[in-house]
Amino acid sequence: MKTLTISLVLFLALAAQATVVDIIKTDERDNVDWWENGVFYQIYPRSFKDSNNDGTGDIKGITSKLQHLKDLGVTGTWLSPIFDSPMVDGGYDIRNYTKVNSIYGSNDDLVELFAEAKKLDLKIILDFVPNHCSNQHQWFINSANRVPGYEDYFTWRACPVENGKRRLPNNWIAVFNTPMWSYDPRRDECYLHQFTKEQPDINFRMENGKTKQEMLDVLTFWMDQGVNGFRVDAINHMFESPAYTNQVLLEEGLDPNLYGNYDNRYTRDLRESYEFIYSAREHLDKYAKANGNVTRVLMTEAYATIPQQTQWYGVNDTLRGSHIPFNFGFIADITANSKAEDFKKVVDEWMGNMPSFTMGQANWVLGNHDRSRLRSRYGDDRYEGLAIMSMTLPGVAIIYYGEEIGMVDNNDITWEETEDPQACQSNSSVYKDFTRDPVRTPMQWDDSPLGGFCESCKTWLPVSPSFTDINVKKQTGDETSTFALYKNLIALRKEKDVLKFGGLSTKVIADGDVFAFERTIKDNPSIVTLLNLSKDSKTVNLADLFNADDVSSKTKATVLISNNRSELKKGNTFSNINSITIGGYDGVVFEVSSAMRIATSALYLVAAFWVAVKFVF
Repeated sequence: MKTLTISLVLFLALAAQATVVDIIKTDERDNVDWWENGVFYQIYPRSFKDSNNDGTGDIKGITSKLQHLKDLGVTGTWLSPIFDSPMVDGGYDIRNYTKVNSIYGSNDDLVELFAEAKKLDLKIILDFVPNHCSNQHQWFINSANRVPGYEDYFTWRACPVENGKRRLPNNWIAVFNTPMWSYDPRRDECYLHQFTKEQPDINFRMENGKTKQEMLDVLTFWMDQGVNGFRVDAINHMFESPAYTNQVLLEEGLDPNLYGNYDNRYTRDLRESYEFIYSAREHLDKYAKANGNVTRVLMTEAYATIPQQTQWYGVNDTLRGSHIPFNFGFIADITANSKAEDFKKVVDEWMGNMPSFTMGQANWVLGNHDRSRLRSRYGDDRYEGLAIMSMTLPGVAIIYYGEEIGMVDNNDITWEETEDPQACQSNSSVYKDFTRDPVRTPMQWDDSPLGGFCESCKTWLPVSPSFTDINVKKQTGDETSTFALYKNLIALRKEKDVLKFGGLSTKVIADGDVFAFERTIKDNPSIVTLLNLSKDSKTVNLADLFNADDVSSKTKATVLISNNRSELKKGNTFSNINSITIGGYDGVVFEVSSAMRIATSALYLVAAFWVAVKFVF
């Protein structure tokens, strides 16, 4: 009898515990790969940390700051290009794909970075630029000089002089608003370049596939050195129509010298570009299988329509593509004036266009080296709320360096200080309309001179004057800081299964001013994120988010996290979910559970204790 009673007590206690914890394990969740649900941190190496006081950030500087990334809690970091380059376009003009640019250090420095990151369980992703290289690359020099085997490594066409003017093969315009063809006297032909003339496009239509194999060999080289994956730049520019048909202006009368005035259908988003990525994914998967089955992740960058972007995921379970095709919806389609319905549209369109087969995850990019910083774009009131949103949506989150402390654009950079080729090709009166330098300024580590980027140097770009107030040192240990918010958000993602595996439903509530979404998973409390896009306080009814069957079981809301300006703080509990007031521009995450369930669990524990006392002891 006593044995039976003890068993009953244990059963009741365990039942009560299971009801409170409510974590359900499945094989699918146990097998989640290292990159899934991850948070990746983009570093612009030139601006992160200078270790030798030459004014330029370097690899040893990155290595010295890995603990910052570990403290933040990110999965890993991806580095903007660090390969040997003349730096015409910030390193995207690569002279040697298997050599580190000397301004950043050496190959040995990079291997040391891989090793130190591994000790901290941080992954390193390298930027990979297959579309084009530098005109100083030996491949291009060989091709221009018709060295046997290299004649077709690039796209060459005749462009004779007629009536004193060179006749180009067609009217194609490069991304930086120059003709897409430039003449090389060594070959007496013009070559194609979708970006600057110093960045000739590699020809991937070679019948023997030699250029494609060259690129796959580059991937193998760096995987052998210890890299965990690649972010592929400008992937949708890799192929052009072999018919070389003239582009058509979007509207009659537009300036024919501007890239954006064409739909560029013959030079962008061609099917062959997708097929290259499918081949690259197959290559990485085969490498992983032969080397411990540790996934090498593939990320892709392409500014395109949502259906075009999501094709990068692949075709089916056997023809896979990018693990993470970057989603630029919150960069390209959302502004400081956007409404809740605009936010819902960005989320719904991406989720709705993702393929049904399991091979990739949703992802959310709020900033990068090409666009205005998050805080500058959305303002002091809104930027933390957007961070909360991106960290509680399904899938992968991307952070651009400095976002975690709320860095802002440095718009005081003069024409003389400007480095961005996109701006340098304009003039002193309009360069600010083109420059990306304001978002690439040195990381702000502390309030010492030059923000702790270096001890004493002439920085390659001016440090933002905001460094005295916005810096890592000032925010470290301050639980009311932006850094603490990011750190806590990342920790919450790791803690809550519902944020890792839960479903998603979105809604616009509170007279169209609040973007709300619910994350759900079987037998777990829901997590609800509210983003108030109005300056005014809003009273919301969380029951509006749930279907009729669920409303009765959700009677208690507890604040898990909120932006620092909010009056709602972690642990605040509401027993009436039908009337919760959130402040203007608030971003708040609630855990919504059943008070009845908690009461029942407590009753089980009391009953178990009473049985134990009365019958066992």
